[in-house]
Amino acid sequence: MLRELLHRIRGHQKSTPAGIPIHDPFALLVPLILPLIFVLLCPVTASLASARGDALEGILADETPNTSRRGFELRGQAPRSSGPPLRRMTQLEYAYALRDLLHIDEDAAILISESLPPEADAGGFDTVAESQGISALHIRSYLEAANRALDTALVLGTRPKSLERKIDYSQGLMAYFALSETFGLGVVKMLDDAAVQFDGAVCTYTMDSERHYVPILQEGRYKVTLDGYRHQADSLVVMTLFKGKTQGIVASLDELIGSWDLIDDETRVVSTEVFLQPGDLVAPCIAEADVPADDPFYRYFEANMLAQNYTGEGVAFRSMVIEGPLTDEWPPASFRGLLPGIELDEAGTLLLSKNPEEHLIEIVADFAPRAFGHPLSERSIARIARLGLTALDEGQPFVEALRTPLLAILTAPNFLYQIDQQGISKDYDFAKRLAAFLWRGPPDQELINLASQGLLQDSYHLDLQVDRMLDDPKNTRFVEDLSGQAWRLDEFRATSPNQTLFPAYNSQLGQSMEAG
Repeated sequence: MLRELLHRIRGHQKSTPAGIPIHDPFALLVPLILPLIFVLLCPVTASLASARGDALEGILADETPNTSRRGFELRGQAPRSSGPPLRRMTQLEYAYALRDLLHIDEDAAILISESLPPEADAGGFDTVAESQGISALHIRSYLEAANRALDTALVLGTRPKSLERKIDYSQGLMAYFALSETFGLGVVKMLDDAAVQFDGAVCTYTMDSERHYVPILQEGRYKVTLDGYRHQADSLVVMTLFKGKTQGIVASLDELIGSWDLIDDETRVVSTEVFLQPGDLVAPCIAEADVPADDPFYRYFEANMLAQNYTGEGVAFRSMVIEGPLTDEWPPASFRGLLPGIELDEAGTLLLSKNPEEHLIEIVADFAPRAFGHPLSERSIARIARLGLTALDEGQPFVEALRTPLLAILTAPNFLYQIDQQGISKDYDFAKRLAAFLWRGPPDQELINLASQGLLQDSYHLDLQVDRMLDDPKNTRFVEDLSGQAWRLDEFRATSPNQTLFPAYNSQLGQSMEAG
């Protein structure tokens, strides 16, 4: 639909003032969506106006001749310019930039970016330059986020051991939750091969991984496998999986990560992958179960009531297996992408193929143009690399010395802001803005190569690139970001419906609706 919409928009812009014919099904959609598209597209349309790079103290002083040379600092105020306001990366765009440049897990990058100050809301969108500011808090937060991202990317040592741990719900702790001697117990029904859950509230303190002594000790991607079947049900029952944390004596179910229909009495084994950090937990829950009118389950939270006698629908959970952290390759893609020509030995120690100074200069010469979206002069590369070379001269280990120039790049004004730089082809700026629009991230090498040849704004090549970018999985970022902001889907659970009017609504249902 997005591809068709863009084609219609392109035709709409070329049409007569009368607009699109009424019989066109997009006649009503385009006028509605067009303003929303251009709010997010504002970085592309802004390329028609020049925002002088000398308004910022930049890392590339020789690329922007009027720039002050006081280092790699951002001032504690919004950049000033005689032209249009300069647009800064949003919190989410910074996450995607970290993902694409450092080759780290996207979920990890998003978690890192969430430490940045929240964006100002201007008419529902966070990409409006006039509403974006910069403060000492922003500067400190960008430095901390970049440091955390480099910690994630530049991993050394041996390959992490992947562990497989199984929780058997037919025995152990679940037998305790089947008792009714105290308030809140007696809420699960024990079978020979499973424990039955009848209400979603039960899973907050009975079945989560932390409760069953399976803590997450290392950050990474994990595979979670659930084994269960419906119980006492003639209709569809839904089995869900949530990610959360322990809060007091219960688990907070913060994020829905999986949902599966149980349509018959056969056991169903399902798996999903999720990014977890130390302190996270996963919990299986029931959803979409019919409740007998004469036997509401909430009564079974009272003392001396046993779920063993409940007649409503439930899910019988047999087991949950957590495997991870998963590592497809070692060293990981982030290491290989940032440190070409460098390997790890069996003990996890760096193996350099040339002297450290040469490696460092080559890494900076590769990374900086990708980050800034255009070629850099040898002088600029040398000046950035000098930060790391000085650290090497002071005796710092290679990776620690390398962090200094990489950190400078990831927090530089020329990286954080959309700046039309003097002496740089407008094709590179267009490539950056096009990628920021359709991918919410930096341009890839193909866009940069076309920009270097001056072909990107040619209608033939531009059409091909737009089609390629729409086919790329990264385009889902644009769709989700646009829909989330335009229709406030990211605030779906900001308020709760009236419980009298919507008694079936709860947090889990809200997350299911948000994910769907």
